[in-house]
Amino acid sequence: MRNLIIIISIVILLFSLYQIGQYLISARDTRDLYKDLAGIYYEDVSGSEAREDKENAQIPNNVESQSDVHSESSRIDRLREINPDIIGWITIPDTRIGYPIVKGKDNDHYLDHDLLGNLDRHGAIFMDYRNDPLEDKNIVIYGHHMKDGTMFRDLMKYKKRDFYEDNASIYLDMGDKVTEYIIFSVYISRSSNVDLALSFDSSMEYERYFTEVKERSLHPSDVEFAEDSQMLSLATCTYEEKDARFIVHALAVK
Repeated sequence: MRNLIIIISIVILLFSLYQIGQYLISARDTRDLYKDLAGIYYEDVSGSEAREDKENAQIPNNVESQSDVHSESSRIDRLREINPDIIGWITIPDTRIGYPIVKGKDNDHYLDHDLLGNLDRHGAIFMDYRNDPLEDKNIVIYGHHMKDGTMFRDLMKYKKRDFYEDNASIYLDMGDKVTEYIIFSVYISRSSNVDLALSFDSSMEYERYFTEVKERSLHPSDVEFAEDSQMLSLATCTYEEKDARFIVHALAVK
């Protein structure tokens, strides 16, 4: 009986080590993939050489924020040669969030597939497949909260008020231009209570939605509703309670 217990313990240990090894390999491959993609995206930024971020991708030395990058459709077009589902690039300064955005045929595929079509627990950063970014008032983007620091893990920093106040900008490059969005609300919610509406029947309904999500925020904001400004909403998992989500809302700067 004792020998059986020892054998079972060894098997469990070996399986656990295998799982850890697979996770570390996946994390390494993910960092390498996005480092390569960032190198392509930032290839011609002022002719600068990219510096390697050991935790994530590459950002050129002289690019302090995405506002320093002049968007050209060719920049996104180069990425589309790798995957035609790529429609843009998201950057949040002072975080490790600098990723291509994909839009699939559903909201399931990129939960567990990378940009090359490989099975990957990291998934990808993806836009809601129902979104029309040229028409909808609210662009919704999803990403995993990975313990290795990749994907949308750094959104957790916005739980702290100091970081929230000092790092309010998100930059979205959709190929034709780079748009700056200012964060006005961050909150934790059960997934069943999250309402990520994409469009609204009237400006009054849009303003009502803005007010509701702003009131849910962990921190106050001076951002005021603007009917002609598009909203950006980011969603990821968080672990304060079962099936919880961390939501970030931002409004486009006109």
